[in-house]
Amino acid sequence: MLEKILGKDPDEVFAYMTARMLIIRDLLMSLIDWSLQTLIVVYVIFYCFLILQRYNIKATWDGYIYYRITGKGYSETDGIYYPWDHGDLVYPEQDGNGFNLGVHCYRVDGQQMGYCTNACESDDDCSDKEPYEYKVCTDNGYCKSLTWCPDLASISSSELDESKIYGVGNFVINLWAGIDFPQFDTDEYVNYESKKPVSYPEEPATKYTINDILSEAGIESMDEVRKTGAIIEIIIDWKCKTKETTCDPTLSVARLDGASEDHPVSFTRSNHYYKDGVLTRDFKKFIGLKFMIRSEGLGYEFSLLQTVLQISSGLALLKLMTTITDFIMLNLYPNKKKRAAFKKFKVEESVDFTDKGNRIDYIRFLRERRENQPNEE
Repeated sequence: MLEKILGKDPDEVFAYMTARMLIIRDLLMSLIDWSLQTLIVVYVIFYCFLILQRYNIKATWDGYIYYRITGKGYSETDGIYYPWDHGDLVYPEQDGNGFNLGVHCYRVDGQQMGYCTNACESDDDCSDKEPYEYKVCTDNGYCKSLTWCPDLASISSSELDESKIYGVGNFVINLWAGIDFPQFDTDEYVNYESKKPVSYPEEPATKYTINDILSEAGIESMDEVRKTGAIIEIIIDWKCKTKETTCDPTLSVARLDGASEDHPVSFTRSNHYYKDGVLTRDFKKFIGLKFMIRSEGLGYEFSLLQTVLQISSGLALLKLMTTITDFIMLNLYPNKKKRAAFKKFKVEESVDFTDKGNRIDYIRFLRERRENQPNEE
């Protein structure tokens, strides 16, 4: 009935391909196969699951930082001590990326506007770049180019007022940080849940001294950076299991600059005022510490989909290792005779003998019937 409907033998219509299973009893091939299989098991279980934790779904995000610096230092000139507090040394007072902190100061006081750059003997020695510079040589021997005098480029280091500022390492920085992971629709995680500041090295710390930060960066003394300055990166790093309501961050600190006196880390400040009716400026150049602060984190939670995906990948790799073993056996086996013997027994397509079995049964039936019939003599 089915054969009439299909117009063909059902065994041909619903046939499927299969392969013969060949067992090779060879010590070398067994070692190769088991080594590859073991490698995959170790990779999936230890590396993917235990180290990378790929059974989790993960997301990264940037948090926020708020800081406050307080403290007081001092410098000494001719036996007189001068105070320097955070209002003098910290710039900018608040910024999303960090701040500068001066540790050594060069200053020029009482600058007033005048002509003190580009020396000349005649008008031809000057350039016509109005309104910055005119083609005019003034009576004092400089081109008519208005600037602050004395000009900083013409002052040697020995002529600058120098202040070595002490006590900066005792300045206190309060770091308040937070983060959330909108991919998981979580609440905000913060490091300042306690009403009182937590001093380093307690966890989660929110209060550090500058010496604490420098020590974490590998700088043992402020004298190491007094003439070179330094760029310090502070990262508040979060690793949060988003199913939990609390998460404490860790602090990592690294020094990024090359510690060069020829190109020190510096910033400048100036103060403008009128003296005897003339606009006057006090200029300060600070060698200092540049702190770059970031809050960033990783949120994760268990995912059944990721777990199934990793297991499926592991099973597929196990099958791939079997294919690689077969390739080694057929093409790279060191014994040529055995390699040739292996190729004779490699997996090939075979003829479908399904209908032949039915015919054999029918022939056997005819033979038995003929043997049971009486002889006609």
